[in-house]
Amino acid sequence: MVWILPGELEAGLGARLRVGAPLDMIVFPQFHSQRGGPWLERLDERAAAALLADHVEETAVSYDPFLGDWFARPDRAELDAATRLVVRTTPCFRLHQTMSTLQQGARVVRERVEALETSVAECR
Repeated sequence: MVWILPGELEAGLGARLRVGAPLDMIVFPQFHSQRGGPWLERLDERAAAALLADHVEETAVSYDPFLGDWFARPDRAELDAATRLVVRTTPCFRLHQTMSTLQQGARVVRERVEALETSVAECR
């Protein structure tokens, strides 16, 4: 395992890290073996919550137990409430793609983000 400090990451990437950023959407990639263009499937809250729960690391110490003193195990009720809030307030999608359509998949996601930004700007 390699540890990289934020300053080292900035220097290595030649970019400035931000403390926070808005969460415009969540994309869960899914790879298929069949040919076909990539597409986004909008997920309902229940499906999005299930996928999000599958990707939550409940313990930050599974690889480095010495960190246990700094990371409390999350309360299940709080974790469930946070998951519900996220999927209620953030559009969630499944990106269907193949290994040969990675660049097109990135373009599909980028276009959807741009469309979301436009619709938010129109509401202001």
